[in-house]
Amino acid sequence: MIELPEAFAKHARIPLLMGMLLTLTSCTDAKETPRVQLSVVMDASGLQEPVTTDLGWEVETTNVRVAVRDIQFTIAGEVHTSSLLKRTSDWLIPPAHAHPGHYQGGEVTGVLDGAHVAAWPDADAPLGDATLLVGKYEAANFTLDRGVAGAGGLAGEDPLVGETAIIEGIARKDGKEISFSFLLGAPDGRQIVGVPFKADLSEQDAGKSIALRLAPYDQYEEDTLYDALDFALLDADEDGVITISESSSSDSDQDAYNTLRRTFQTHDHFAFALVD
Repeated sequence: MIELPEAFAKHARIPLLMGMLLTLTSCTDAKETPRVQLSVVMDASGLQEPVTTDLGWEVETTNVRVAVRDIQFTIAGEVHTSSLLKRTSDWLIPPAHAHPGHYQGGEVTGVLDGAHVAAWPDADAPLGDATLLVGKYEAANFTLDRGVAGAGGLAGEDPLVGETAIIEGIARKDGKEISFSFLLGAPDGRQIVGVPFKADLSEQDAGKSIALRLAPYDQYEEDTLYDALDFALLDADEDGVITISESSSSDSDQDAYNTLRRTFQTHDHFAFALVD
C-alpha cells in the first residue's frame, strides 16, 4: 500500500484524485507516481509598471497582502468561459471571456494546505512547500481567507486580522495625486478557480519554485483591477487620501468597495508559473 503524505490525505474527498490513486494501489506491480516538493514564492513583476484605467487614472500599486488557504494545482480541466456560481446572498460575478490557461474542473494532484499571507512586492519568505505529483499542469485554485492572528505571521493588531486583502497604491490624473487603501473581506469559502499554471512537471524540476503573480493589468481582456473607480469622487474632502473598507458609510465608497472586491475575486489578475 502506498503511503500518502498528510497533505494529500486531506483531499481524499476529491473523486478524480482518489480514482487515480486507487488505480495506482490496485495493482501489486504498480509503481508509486513520482512527486516533488516545490516552494511557493511571490512574483512582483506585475506591479512594476503603473496601469491606466478605463477612466484615465494612472494607478501605481504599492502594497498588496492577501489571506489565502489551501492552494491546489490541477491537471487537465476545461477552459473557463462562464461565470462562477452566483449566490443570491452575495454580489454577482459577471461572465469572463476565456483566457489562455484558465482551466477549471481539473484533477487536483498538487497541494499546499493551510493558511498563508501572500504579499506583494514583499518576496522575502515563501508561502510554504507544495507537494505535487509529476504531470502536465494547467491551472490552480485557492481559497480567499480571513486573516487570523498568529497565522501567516500576522500580529494581533495587524489590520489584515479578520479581513481578506489590503490593497494600497497611488492614483494620478490631471495633476491630482491620491493615495488609496482598500481593506476587503471575502465571503466565507470564496474560492478562486482556474488560475493559469502551465507546467510540464517532472522529477528533474525538484529544487525549482512556483511563483504566484498578481497583475493589475489583464492583458487578455485589456482591463485593469481598478476600472470603474473614480478616485476624485472618492476623495470627497480633497485631502489626497482615500481609505475604504466594508464599514465605509457613504454610498460612493460602498460602490467602489463592491466594484474592486468583485474584480479582485476573479482569476483574471492572478497566475502561477514554474521558475528556477
